Amino acid sequence: MSGISFYHKINDMDDNTQKFVIRKMLEGMRRLGQKHKDTRLPITYDLLVRILQVLPVITRSQYEVKLFSVAFSLAYFGFMRVGELTSTLGEQLGHALQYGEVVASDSVVWVRLHSSKTDQQGLGTTIALPRQVNNLACPVRLVQGFNAVRSDKPGPYLCHFDSSPLTRYQFSSILRKAFQGLGMAAFHYTSHSFRIGAATTAAMQGMADDEIQVLGRWVSTSYLRYIRVPP
Repeated sequence: MSGISFYHKINDMDDNTQKFVIRKMLEGMRRLGQKHKDTRLPITYDLLVRILQVLPVITRSQYEVKLFSVAFSLAYFGFMRVGELTSTLGEQLGHALQYGEVVASDSVVWVRLHSSKTDQQGLGTTIALPRQVNNLACPVRLVQGFNAVRSDKPGPYLCHFDSSPLTRYQFSSILRKAFQGLGMAAFHYTSHSFRIGAATTAAMQGMADDEIQVLGRWVSTSYLRYIRVPP
């Protein structure tokens, strides 16, 4: 391809290899050729509980414990992408949840996603997370606890005490420290492991594939790669 590009340049011709359609086609071909095994491991429900249990050791701030507890709980029970939870400093409104978009009643948490990676038209969607038997990991209890200490300042819902937004780096950093606190290797666990774990747990509980696809808001069969049920 570089030879074709060079030929066009030395002959003072338009370099068609740099056109948008051609670059996207080549990008897709490269991805098809990269069949690396996905080694990310799922964060299951039981592992989520253990992570939440160790958070008070990782950070001594009660506010931070509540912040990361609700972030990890939403990530798991909501099948959420990290970009729907975290913000980039200085960016305009992205996919991250905003203040007022997470509301808890006594029995359910309502989460309004104003946009997402696969929501190309920006229509948004609302998901419901019911109360769980295990009080420690229950999204209803954790959202209620966080809402009680979070200020009413508009902006990203998941923010620190000074109202600065929770970032992707901070989310991943505390997750790694939690695994270290548990004495576990964190190499194969990433922010996406919550989403993988939610899909895997749902499949192991007998949920139909099409239901899992809806819960995770997947628009293609790529959701099948997230289900890691042992043979």
